Amino acid sequence: MSKCRILLLMFIIILSCAMAGAEGIRDEIFYLNQENNLSININNFNKLNQDDAPVLIEILAESKEDRPIKTIAGELKVSAAAKNTIMLKLAEFGDKRAREIVEWYMEHSSDRFSRHIAAVSLGTVGDKNSIAKLKAAAKDYDPALQLFAVRALGELGDDSGYGVAVQYLRSLDLTLKTQAIYALATIGKPEAIPLLKPELESKDCRDVAQLAISKIEYDHLTEKKKPAYLRNLLKKQTGEAVYWATVEFMKLGDKYVQEVKRIAEKKKYPGSAWIKEALAAKEAS
Repeated sequence: MSKCRILLLMFIIILSCAMAGAEGIRDEIFYLNQENNLSININNFNKLNQDDAPVLIEILAESKEDRPIKTIAGELKVSAAAKNTIMLKLAEFGDKRAREIVEWYMEHSSDRFSRHIAAVSLGTVGDKNSIAKLKAAAKDYDPALQLFAVRALGELGDDSGYGVAVQYLRSLDLTLKTQAIYALATIGKPEAIPLLKPELESKDCRDVAQLAISKIEYDHLTEKKKPAYLRNLLKKQTGEAVYWATVEFMKLGDKYVQEVKRIAEKKKYPGSAWIKEALAAKEAS
């Protein structure tokens, strides 16, 4: 047998083993989803990684069951990184089953960071049935979880966490202060603007404060005034506010996408790099 044929055979064997492993995990997810405990092999679940998250989503999409999530969540013994990736993917998937597994992690995960990711993801899922559990998380002993929950509530149109966000806006902890600003941005109350303006003088919080103020102001403009407002931000600001303004500007239509491209070519603008980054993200999606 020639060397090339031997190498080809070895490649096929390796590929077959890899595919068998993937199918094994897929089968375990399927059977666990059906709550068929006789078919569960927990050893396969322990091998689940970030790359298997799309498989989990696909199985959930195909499932006819309304309540498979608690079982999956309870048995999913994987690394925190894998869990966080799965939650973010579930947030993109966005239906009742996605909401249930993300809620489970927010309430029960032993990993603090996973609970934070879960709270943020519930805002992305966009299911208002999460509001009650997010309100409970907004009273948690973990200040960061409180703020992530408040931020998610804001994205779901609930402003009940406004007082919590204002409280942490005065925090000496920069991380908590920053998350409070993000939370105020999603809540969108105009009365937060005077509280945020002093942060424009802060080296550490200037960019995120500008983003928050811009988002709140923009949300309360008429449709006619929105293009001019965003255009002004693109030409005069830098940081996250410019990235956000670019994304919003492109949502207004194709002619605005072309205008953004022309603006990006003019290097004199302070936020040109952020504009180009937002354009690149759009082209990649």
